[in-house]
Amino acid sequence: MLKVGIVGLGRLGGTHANIIAALPDAKLTAVYDPKPEAAQLGKEKYGMAIMGSAQELVNSPEVDAVCVASPTYCHIEAVLPALQAGKPVFCEKPVCRTWAEAEQMLAAEAKSKSRVAVGFVRRFHPGQQKFVELVRDGLVGRLRFCNVDLVVGVFKRLPGDWFADFQLSGGVILDMLAHHLDLLNWSFGAPARVYCESLLLAPSLPEPNDYASATLTYKNNVICNILCGWQRFGRSANCYEIYGDNGSLTYSWGAKHIVHFPKGGEKQEIAFEATDESPYATEIKSWLACIAAGTPPKVTLQDGVDSLRIALAMITSSQEKRLIHL
Repeated sequence: MLKVGIVGLGRLGGTHANIIAALPDAKLTAVYDPKPEAAQLGKEKYGMAIMGSAQELVNSPEVDAVCVASPTYCHIEAVLPALQAGKPVFCEKPVCRTWAEAEQMLAAEAKSKSRVAVGFVRRFHPGQQKFVELVRDGLVGRLRFCNVDLVVGVFKRLPGDWFADFQLSGGVILDMLAHHLDLLNWSFGAPARVYCESLLLAPSLPEPNDYASATLTYKNNVICNILCGWQRFGRSANCYEIYGDNGSLTYSWGAKHIVHFPKGGEKQEIAFEATDESPYATEIKSWLACIAAGTPPKVTLQDGVDSLRIALAMITSSQEKRLIHL
């Protein structure tokens, strides 16, 4: 029975706790959350012992593995001591807030017997898996360009919320776009250069919102156009499409099929094997299975750092109004 401690029992921490609590081969044993009401919920609902810090939780003999779902800027406070203690880690995305923190994590993992799994949940969704499989199998031929349309039209965060503080969250680029940057890396490999324009959660705005428009050029010459926003009204979209010499593929998050437009042909709908299991449950089960088998996680710390690198380059490009070569 693997004993799991959770750092951060907010929305995603609660999601992961519910999943782990239902598994026969894992047990929730400890929680750290600076909000007393969240920690108390962990004690009352799951029987977890309340810890006074992330370090105390990691050091507990009642914790074998650590699930980190605290705010982005706090991740390093749990990840580093867990690696130093040789305890496996599941860390929500984005893996951290700064490049210096990423380097510290990589260095600590290199010296540790344990590994960090990163919460890129979209990699565990059957629709997204099928999409990447079709791209890699060459269905649309030589890849030319892609579009990412990622807009939330119901952003409700207010001043005082860490999400609405660019220095803490990194805004829409670092937080929400992290998933899609990982998917792009998964599909195409690393980009060669980045140009971006963004609001960067400007404090002069009357209400917190954010917007980014970027062009990424990959080493295989694929061009990716990105539109991403946290808006307080208007449409919402979560669409990923790829064009090649022989056609295009489009997948919208939550859709039951992938849309294929073959060159010279009519629209086709490609089904994928759906499952009733949440991709959040699939990724947690995968993490625990890798711990049991002693194998690397399916989504690694390096994957998280690779996504972070692009996001930080986009932010730098927007701040300095220049093309960034990677």
